Amino acid sequence: MALCHNHAPYLREALDSVLAQDYAALEVWLVDNGSTDGSPAILQEYAQHNPAWHLLLLPENLGNCRAFNQAFLQSQGEFVVDFATDDVLLPQRLSQQVALFRQLPPIMAWCIPTVSLSAKPARCWGCTTGRPEPGACSRSRRAAGFLRTC
Repeated sequence: MALCHNHAPYLREALDSVLAQDYAALEVWLVDNGSTDGSPAILQEYAQHNPAWHLLLLPENLGNCRAFNQAFLQSQGEFVVDFATDDVLLPQRLSQQVALFRQLPPIMAWCIPTVSLSAKPARCWGCTTGRPEPGACSRSRRAAGFLRTC
């Protein structure tokens, strides 16, 4: 998930670093979180040149978690990377991280709490899978894990 809010100055370099990955099995989601700069046009350009990429232009800023979840719940990939579009990935970053993640024992757990500024309590996104547990949302398909960029 490439999450963008007013990152136009950094966006091309960030998206070019996604294109340069040596890990070929990428499902790319470009999410614009209500940007007011030129970010939506740049994202549309990259989506047009990369037809397998998914584009989600949100009309207003929903906050990082809600915007991310809009694409996350539609994604089908085995692993998920939370990628801010003011970051740059080194070319072997994803292939190395996936290889290391696959070496972990199957009982390894990832727990990703959501951040909520509303009255709703935060919940854990699947402590054994990285995806929501059955019943936590409308989607119950389990993923192997969640990869977070730092």
